[in-house]
Amino acid sequence: MGDWRTVSTNTGPSLVIDGQGRVVAEVPVLFSEGAATADVALRGPGLTPYARGGDGLALALVTAATAALVPMTGTRRDRKGEDR
Repeated sequence: MGDWRTVSTNTGPSLVIDGQGRVVAEVPVLFSEGAATADVALRGPGLTPYARGGDGLALALVTAATAALVPMTGTRRDRKGEDR
């Protein structure tokens, strides 16, 4: 069984497609107002990484990214290999 897909557009078809590729809901007429609704199967426990880790995870990722960039701000050398 594959993943469910939802396709939402302002000027074209809006669809809900199940894991086997069948259209289970759609807005029937193009370029008209409407809503496509369906019960969609969630994959996994249903929690995002942020919901699991919270602000602590976000802070750890920002800290790691900053720590990775700090060594790049060191001494620069000109084309002859001399320190500036």
